[in-house]
Amino acid sequence: MISGDITLTVNSDLNGDSPQFTLTCLSTGGPATTVTWTRNSKTVTEGNQTALVDTSTAEYIHTLIVRGGMPGLYNCTVENNKPSSGSRKFSINVASAPNNLRAVIGNDSTSIHLTWTPPTPLADTTGYRISFTGGGNSSSVNVSGGSTDNYTLTGLTRGEMYNISIVGISEHFFSESVAWDTVKLPGIEDGATGSGDERGGEEGASQKQNYSSA
Repeated sequence: MISGDITLTVNSDLNGDSPQFTLTCLSTGGPATTVTWTRNSKTVTEGNQTALVDTSTAEYIHTLIVRGGMPGLYNCTVENNKPSSGSRKFSINVASAPNNLRAVIGNDSTSIHLTWTPPTPLADTTGYRISFTGGGNSSSVNVSGGSTDNYTLTGLTRGEMYNISIVGISEHFFSESVAWDTVKLPGIEDGATGSGDERGGEEGASQKQNYSSA
């Protein structure tokens, strides 16, 4: 029989490229229990583990560890030829993607102000992750709030080309689409203290794209 509900534990704070989560289900009693995990009605076996946690009650914990972008409807079916056999379900939702990423170079030429259009409706989007590379370095920052539509990158290096991307974040996963832009900061040799140069929009279409990673 099933003892309690399936519970969900997030094992990543979404600071990594491959967040993972763990689904667990408890079962008790005999005869031997069979546990089947499915995702969108298809059997999932990755990270499927069973362990005895209480010998006095023959209670088992059944664990499924899911890594990477695998949102969907998960179902745990527990069977042991008893009338109380049954199943539990848990839905893992993915964020919607932002659009129209636009970058404006700051007056100090060491910052880039970003704006974007939040998805409509926001659905499960709770924030955004901005990643950027330039000068041989890469970094990322998480911005909270699904309705947030701007952020400023600071402490950048003059004269460097920066590739910038943004994805939506839900409670467990990044969005399946990403918007990106490429911006080159003016160098000291350019004699500019800041240009307020803007990238993105129609005039920057060759430098900005939306694509699907699905």
